[in-house]
Amino acid sequence: MLEHNYANKHLDQSSHKIARFLEKRGFKAMGFDAGVGFYAKIGKSPEIIAGDFSHKHAAVASGLGKFGLNNLVLSPQLGPRIRLTTIVTNARLEYSGVPEENVCLADECVKCIEICPVHALDGWKGKYDPEEGWVMDKRKCYDYAFTTLKGQRCGLCIKVCPVGVNSNT
Repeated sequence: MLEHNYANKHLDQSSHKIARFLEKRGFKAMGFDAGVGFYAKIGKSPEIIAGDFSHKHAAVASGLGKFGLNNLVLSPQLGPRIRLTTIVTNARLEYSGVPEENVCLADECVKCIEICPVHALDGWKGKYDPEEGWVMDKRKCYDYAFTTLKGQRCGLCIKVCPVGVNSNT
């Protein structure tokens, strides 16, 4: 849990610093905390101020990767081993577009499905979409992490994902 909080703290600080940097140059910009929405679900912020924002959907729309069966964004270089934060701005930025290739091997590789100790990823067939993700059983995943593991992250679906493992980056 400590590593997760530490990473989010730095992501939050970075997104806000970058937003301020852009604002000083005359652009509108706003950084979203790494745990936006999720913080309210675990009691770290009031539900009334929690926004519905998905860093994962923003990352896919920005061309950083596509959704894997584990419902995480898979970067071609790093697989699911990434952390996300988001900055919304009116600054003109280079955009390479959404990658056409889906790096998730889906039917050929179901390692994340098989390793999930609480079967939170079961039922993906006919629902999985690399551009939209899919509605996995997040309750099972959260209950396992926060009850069984007492706040520690499981990460087994990340560990077994072969995407990005042999990357030189």
